[in-house]
Parts: sequence; structure tokens; C-alpha cells
Amino acid sequence: MDSTISPDDGRYSDRARSLVRIGREAIAKPDDAALDRYFSADYVLLGQAAMSASKA
Repeated sequence: MDSTISPDDGRYSDRARSLVRIGREAIAKPDDAALDRYFSADYVLLGQAAMSASKA
């Protein structure tokens, strides 16, 4: 059984398929240009560090 999700699988939403696509194109194989095209210029990542800083 193949447990991978294809970005071409119509059973998933456009958003889910685009996340799979960017994961394959820019995260699994580092590609900064692909990441820049995917995320908007005003994108802000709110990760664990940001959450910890807000509690201080």
C-alpha cells in the first residue's frame, strides 16, 4: 500500500495538494525560489519561539 499523497490526487482539496507540492519541491529538496513563490510577501510564521516570547 502506498501511503504517500500525490499533489495530483483530486480527492484532496486544492490547499492540501498545494501543501504537498511545496513540500516536495521546496522542503524535501531545498529550493528558496519555490518557497518565495509559494508564500506571500507578508507571510509570518508563528512557531514555538514566537509563542514563548509572547508569554514573557
